[in-house]
Amino acid sequence: MSVQLPWVINDVQIYHKNKLVEVSIGFARGNEFSCPECGLACSVHDSVTHRWRYLDFFDYRCYLTMNVPRVRCEKHGVLTLKETPWGRMGSHYSFMVEHEIMKLSSEMSMSALSKHIGEPDSNLWRVFKYYVFNAVHNDLDLSMLRRVAVDEKPQKRGHIYVTIFSDLDTGNVINVTEGRKKEVFSEFRAWLPKHGGDPEVIELFSMDMSVSYKAGRAEYFKEADEVYDRFHIKKG
Repeated sequence: MSVQLPWVINDVQIYHKNKLVEVSIGFARGNEFSCPECGLACSVHDSVTHRWRYLDFFDYRCYLTMNVPRVRCEKHGVLTLKETPWGRMGSHYSFMVEHEIMKLSSEMSMSALSKHIGEPDSNLWRVFKYYVFNAVHNDLDLSMLRRVAVDEKPQKRGHIYVTIFSDLDTGNVINVTEGRKKEVFSEFRAWLPKHGGDPEVIELFSMDMSVSYKAGRAEYFKEADEVYDRFHIKKG
């Protein structure tokens, strides 16, 4: 972990009994920070404390506790920075941990991921939805989309599912729709043109062998092929 001015490490505590590392980060006095709204350099008004889980240090859990500046902007008043070099406000996890969550979420269910990293699946879903929401609202260009991966994930206990559509060529998640009935393909078809995608040029769907998914593909993407990977064939 690299820490550079204006940020400084205030303290590091290692708790061997609990296998825990606590790192405290602050900022040097006299520095200015950009207003999160307009970007102008502003003086520090005060600070708030935020804590993120960081990447584990061997088998020790690591946490960053940080004094996050609140700046005084002449135009926008007193505002808290929206993010720091290590994490964003509103998240339980540092950027590096969020990256791992997004990477592993494409390889395992949220319940399995929850057990793997020892975090509540509700927190993991918040991270997942945050980045998917940003992806689909920040000028997502799907004009080159041709091949789509479709998968389901249990959202909560009690067999409540979401359907996840990903670009098979880039691996990026592009859409999350509640449910796993054939109608999710109808919603996906209607959603594509809003982001430059053309339903008529989709060539292939890689998905599991569920009856509803097969029916949805056949009804709403008649010209596209469907394939099943080894995992889905074995599971089916």
